[in-house]
Amino acid sequence: MRHNFRRMHLFTTAMLLCMINAFAQTASVRAETLTRDEAIQIALSSNPEVAAARQNWEIAKARLIQARAFPDPELGFEYEELSGVSSIDGYGERNVGINQRVELPVKWWLRNKVAKKRSDAVKMAVFEMTKLEVATRVKTAFDRVLLAQEILEYKKQDLQLAQDLLQKSQVRFEAGDVPELEVLRAGVEAGRAENRVTIARNDQLVFGAALNSLLGREANRTMVLNGDLTYSPLKTDLEGLRKLSIDLRPDLLGSELNLAAARSNKSAAMLSIVPDVNIGVYRQSIRSNFGKDDYWHVLLGIDLPIWAMFRQRGEIVQAKAETALADAERNAVRYQLLLEVESAFLDLRAAAEQVQLYRDRILHEAQRAYEVASLSYQEGKASYLELLESQRALTDTRVEYAQALFNHKSALAALERAVGGNLPE
Repeated sequence: MRHNFRRMHLFTTAMLLCMINAFAQTASVRAETLTRDEAIQIALSSNPEVAAARQNWEIAKARLIQARAFPDPELGFEYEELSGVSSIDGYGERNVGINQRVELPVKWWLRNKVAKKRSDAVKMAVFEMTKLEVATRVKTAFDRVLLAQEILEYKKQDLQLAQDLLQKSQVRFEAGDVPELEVLRAGVEAGRAENRVTIARNDQLVFGAALNSLLGREANRTMVLNGDLTYSPLKTDLEGLRKLSIDLRPDLLGSELNLAAARSNKSAAMLSIVPDVNIGVYRQSIRSNFGKDDYWHVLLGIDLPIWAMFRQRGEIVQAKAETALADAERNAVRYQLLLEVESAFLDLRAAAEQVQLYRDRILHEAQRAYEVASLSYQEGKASYLELLESQRALTDTRVEYAQALFNHKSALAALERAVGGNLPE
């Protein structure tokens, strides 16, 4: 009976383990795998800031449609010789016709040109610039999650080292080589290492939620990032990056389009003193004792700009001031982006030097110091404090190296943002 119960217990345990393994495999399959480029594409299609910027562009395009419209015609009815206000059937003379205001064709062309330039300016300065900003933030958020993953792995390794040290101290205590205080210290350090693993795991979840938010998704959505923090030197010069930024930066292109629109608007304002033509065609009906006669009535008139010293002159002065303002804003954007390119380039160069220093020297020295301390501790030539210090130095150095790699990737993303797009290979 006891034998059957034991077999049943083993069978139940095995089934439970199989179910847990199957659930874990299913969860890993359901987790979405994302590359850096895929994350950027998702953000550009789902991020609310990009959607709002797109609607700003749609509004500007709607203004372009309005600018293409001609002035509305006017339908007129005129009744004369009525016996009463409402007795329109007893008219003596009736005029029914349409008035149309016809402006100079070059005015219509300039108005359309202004609206088109402003629409394109909104596209570049608002929509494309927002896409560039969001893409840069996604790159940094993606790399920050990768950094959190690496730090978590290093903290786990630190925990394993702390547990190994606790084991070694217990062995030496049982052999009578070290006092019990050393075992207690090792136990405290193992507990602290476990706490650091918990903090690192929580940081990874927080940064993952921030990335999901940028992608326009639920913060707790599960994903697996396909990528790593690697270093590759940038082979380019500052002058080339400056020229590239002038060609690519959306906000500079948008300011150039705004300046072109302001210049066209100034030309349109100067043409406002040229009068428009009003054309009217009417059907005239006249009643008399002998019957009713119908005639065609044509009206031709022009606007008289006798108040040009006020309205039109004010429009011209305003257009000139707007052109000067647009020119100043264009120059300000240009100087600002050149400053951003230089600052980002210098930050990237400093980050690259830091990565190379850790990769070529500091990381190897920390690893070697820990190996020597660990061997010396086993042989009784090093104290517990010396081994603990070398262990902490190794973990801190690994974390600092990962942070240096992240800083380099962030500096590269900032430089790409300053330039206005991905840098050439």
